[in-house]
Amino acid sequence: MSSLEQQETVPRGPMLQLLCDYFGVSPEYFFPIVKKATSSAREWLREQRSRCFDVAPTIATYSVSEVTSLEKEKLDDVIGARIAKP
Repeated sequence: MSSLEQQETVPRGPMLQLLCDYFGVSPEYFFPIVKKATSSAREWLREQRSRCFDVAPTIATYSVSEVTSLEKEKLDDVIGARIAKP
């Protein structure tokens, strides 16, 4: 067990299953799956980063109470005015 704690070795086969059962974990706990980015994934990310998204600016807000349509319009006007100022 000490070699496992010091990460020197990882048991395999029946001993691994005993440890998994004892600690209530799957074998992947000891052998984490390493995911490497593929060249197609990297290319897709490059495309997404370079895309121009033609959307209106958005500001997220939160309120614990209901906000009426009139209050939403006033808030929109105030935020819009502040954003428009240089």
